Amino acid sequence: MPQPKRVFVTGATGFLGSHLAFHFLEQGHHVSVLARSSKSATARERVEDTLRTVAGSDAATKTLLKRLDVLEGDISRPGFDLNDAATQQLT
Repeated sequence: MPQPKRVFVTGATGFLGSHLAFHFLEQGHHVSVLARSSKSATARERVEDTLRTVAGSDAATKTLLKRLDVLEGDISRPGFDLNDAATQQLT
Protein backbone atom coordinates (compact mmCIF):
# COMPACT_ATOMS: atom_id res chain seq x y z
CA MET A 1 0.00 0.00 0.00
CA PRO A 2 1.38 3.45 -0.88
CA GLN A 3 2.25 5.95 1.83
CA PRO A 4 -0.90 7.71 3.16
CA LYS A 5 -1.19 11.32 2.04
CA ARG A 6 -3.03 14.39 3.23
CA VAL A 7 -5.81 15.41 0.85
CA PHE A 8 -7.94 18.57 0.77
CA VAL A 9 -11.42 18.34 -0.77
CA THR A 10 -13.97 21.08 -1.31
CA GLY A 11 -17.60 20.29 -1.98
CA ALA A 12 -17.66 17.29 0.34
CA THR A 13 -21.42 17.58 0.83
CA GLY A 14 -22.03 17.39 -2.91
CA PHE A 15 -22.07 14.34 -5.15
CA LEU A 16 -18.56 14.42 -6.59
CA GLY A 17 -16.80 15.82 -3.51
CA SER A 18 -18.41 13.30 -1.17
CA HIS A 19 -17.42 10.37 -3.37
CA LEU A 20 -13.86 11.67 -3.70
CA ALA A 21 -13.53 12.22 0.05
CA PHE A 22 -14.92 8.75 0.78
CA HIS A 23 -12.57 7.16 -1.77
CA PHE A 24 -9.51 8.86 -0.27
CA LEU A 25 -10.58 7.85 3.26
CA GLU A 26 -11.05 4.24 2.12
CA GLN A 27 -7.54 4.31 0.66
CA GLY A 28 -6.15 5.24 4.09
CA HIS A 29 -5.44 8.91 3.42
CA HIS A 30 -6.06 11.74 5.89
CA VAL A 31 -8.73 14.00 4.39
CA SER A 32 -9.48 17.63 5.22
CA VAL A 33 -12.69 19.00 3.78
CA LEU A 34 -14.14 22.48 3.51
CA ALA A 35 -17.85 22.74 4.27
CA ARG A 36 -20.44 25.26 5.36
CA SER A 37 -22.79 24.83 8.27
CA SER A 38 -26.53 25.22 7.82
CA LYS A 39 -29.24 26.56 10.08
CA SER A 40 -29.87 23.06 11.42
CA ALA A 41 -26.46 21.33 11.26
CA THR A 42 -22.79 22.03 11.77
CA ALA A 43 -20.37 21.61 8.89
CA ARG A 44 -19.07 18.37 10.43
CA GLU A 45 -22.59 16.96 10.86
CA ARG A 46 -23.39 17.73 7.22
CA VAL A 47 -20.21 16.05 5.97
CA GLU A 48 -20.60 12.99 8.18
CA ASP A 49 -24.25 12.53 7.12
CA THR A 50 -23.26 12.77 3.47
CA LEU A 51 -20.40 10.28 3.86
CA ARG A 52 -22.71 7.82 5.64
CA THR A 53 -25.04 8.03 2.65
CA VAL A 54 -22.17 7.37 0.24
CA ALA A 55 -20.92 4.46 2.36
CA GLY A 56 -24.38 2.99 2.77
CA SER A 57 -24.07 2.53 6.53
CA ASP A 58 -22.89 4.11 9.74
CA ALA A 59 -20.58 1.17 10.50
CA ALA A 60 -18.74 1.59 7.20
CA THR A 61 -17.74 5.16 8.07
CA LYS A 62 -16.96 4.79 11.78
CA THR A 63 -13.22 4.11 11.46
CA LEU A 64 -12.83 6.33 8.40
CA LEU A 65 -14.05 9.43 10.25
CA LYS A 66 -10.99 9.29 12.51
CA ARG A 67 -8.92 10.48 9.52
CA LEU A 68 -11.33 13.28 8.61
CA ASP A 69 -10.93 16.96 9.45
CA VAL A 70 -13.83 19.26 8.68
CA LEU A 71 -13.00 22.94 8.26
CA GLU A 72 -15.95 25.30 8.35
CA GLY A 73 -15.58 27.85 5.60
CA ASP A 74 -16.81 29.04 2.23
CA ILE A 75 -14.93 28.63 -1.05
CA SER A 76 -16.45 31.84 -2.41
CA ARG A 77 -14.90 33.98 0.36
CA PRO A 78 -11.31 35.26 0.51
CA GLY A 79 -9.07 32.72 2.21
CA PHE A 80 -12.08 30.37 2.25
CA ASP A 81 -13.25 32.42 5.26
CA LEU A 82 -10.98 30.29 7.48
CA ASN A 83 -9.34 31.47 10.67
CA ASP A 84 -5.56 31.51 11.03
CA ALA A 85 -5.41 28.14 12.78
CA ALA A 86 -7.39 26.40 10.03
CA THR A 87 -5.29 28.05 7.32
CA GLN A 88 -2.13 26.88 9.08
CA GLN A 89 -3.52 23.35 9.32
CA LEU A 90 -4.08 23.26 5.55
CA THR A 91 -0.68 24.56 4.64
